[in-house]
Amino acid sequence: MLLAAKILSLNVFPIAADARRRRPRHGHAGRNPDYHASIAPPPDSPAPSAGMPPELNTRARCASIHALSRSVRSPNRPQEDPSRMRILARLLFAATAMLAASSAVAKTYVAGIEPSFPPWASVERGQFVGIGPDAVRAIAKQQGFDVTFRSMSFSSLIPALKAGKIDMVVTGLTVTPERAKQIDFTLPWWQIKLDVLVPPNSDLTADSALGNGHTVGVQTGTTNYDYLKQLVAQGKDIDIKTYEQGTTALQDLGIGRIDAQFLDDDTAQQFLADNPGRMKIAGQITPQPPQVYALGVAKGNTALLKQLNAGEVAISKSGQWAKIVHKYMPDAQIAPIPVALPQGIDTYQKPIPGLSP
Repeated sequence: MLLAAKILSLNVFPIAADARRRRPRHGHAGRNPDYHASIAPPPDSPAPSAGMPPELNTRARCASIHALSRSVRSPNRPQEDPSRMRILARLLFAATAMLAASSAVAKTYVAGIEPSFPPWASVERGQFVGIGPDAVRAIAKQQGFDVTFRSMSFSSLIPALKAGKIDMVVTGLTVTPERAKQIDFTLPWWQIKLDVLVPPNSDLTADSALGNGHTVGVQTGTTNYDYLKQLVAQGKDIDIKTYEQGTTALQDLGIGRIDAQFLDDDTAQQFLADNPGRMKIAGQITPQPPQVYALGVAKGNTALLKQLNAGEVAISKSGQWAKIVHKYMPDAQIAPIPVALPQGIDTYQKPIPGLSP
């Protein structure tokens, strides 16, 4: 816009300037005695005759007007300055290039994240870090788009995605047929195991902790919460206490408000590393069918789904995915993406956007 204004400010249109200088200052015959003389037809123009047919009269008038237009042309009118025209052409070319560049600005997507979920998502020195945000940044760079992150509770991620407040869900999101009815999933990039955390002096096992009237903390809105509800429906005596954040449940476990905490193995291992001696793993559960993590996008957003899928495969093949995971889980075993394709998920039916030819 500034360049366009600069172009308009330059005196690159001498014709218009000359025309303004030659424009009569007064248009009324009474104030300009030369007015009638200035519009009188030249003596050599054919005069219309009252006896002429109408079409000949019209032709005569046209000839008179044409002669008049020749007579008002200035024989000393300055010619166009070629150097000025070249400057104008260059400026217009530069403006066009700038407009083209501005139209090619990378699109920015908003990613919803629940940042109390290490090693997948957390906050350090005011920045979102973890496997999830680091991997999404790598995918964004590989696919040529930008991404910003918005912190929110886990239970509000899918509603926010459906409402268009965010473009994707990054925090460890387990793929389920129920969720697949509301959103679309990218290729699964991680397979899940579940742990039961207990205080360091507890005698509970995974089986005994998930029953016998014990209070078990779990993050609300997660598949782990659904798993505990299924156990209760099957007759297990469990007092389920829900939390918006897993770190709050961990604090309650440390002060004895709950008997155990049920969570993903990756997060449990991170809690153990960050809080040595404060808890231990009573046992591990491998869900059947296997549970996997993926990113989530709005239902029908095939364009973004294709970019994310292609980006996941690209960082997996390049080894960048393994580097990101090992940064937070040095001993983790890395499987190629996709790690699995659960049954009953629409977006895993071929052709898969970003994966199938």
